[in-house]
Amino acid sequence: MRGQKPLPEGSKEKLALALKSARTKGQYQLVLCLWLRAALGMNPRQIAVAVGMSPSGVSKIWTRYFREGEAMFKKRGKGGRHHEYFSLPEERKFLDRLLLQTLPGQRVMESRFIQEAYERTVGRPVSISAIHRMLKRNHWRTVDSSQIMMPLGWAPGAHLLRDEAAPYDDFLGS
Repeated sequence: MRGQKPLPEGSKEKLALALKSARTKGQYQLVLCLWLRAALGMNPRQIAVAVGMSPSGVSKIWTRYFREGEAMFKKRGKGGRHHEYFSLPEERKFLDRLLLQTLPGQRVMESRFIQEAYERTVGRPVSISAIHRMLKRNHWRTVDSSQIMMPLGWAPGAHLLRDEAAPYDDFLGS
């Protein structure tokens, strides 16, 4: 059996800091696999038992660390908004324009109306669930359909409607 390849100089201290900044269980396990080797000189079997992984998984983490270095900790996650039509500020501007078009007479909008305006802006069909997610992201709330004559209406959240004289000044940044 061949000996373990030594870790780069200063790795022990850097890994100790990385342990403190780990945010998820997966990140913590990843760093712990490396730190146990650097600080205590444990082999893959011992680390696998301590961390709850397989010995081959621990060896793969080591190999990846030797290949990529500390850059392996800085990689982005797999989740998120990958297929967005607008960025978050652009969504806010779209909703602001829509509110200005319907003011002062209508504070409640039907979701189908919002969907049609969104589709015109984007230039392609969009599902109603995408509209509902956008409205939730931007802190809009659903209005009880028994109080209005629309199947599903949306209105800005109460924190956006503070004062009757200028209800959208804070929202629009005026």
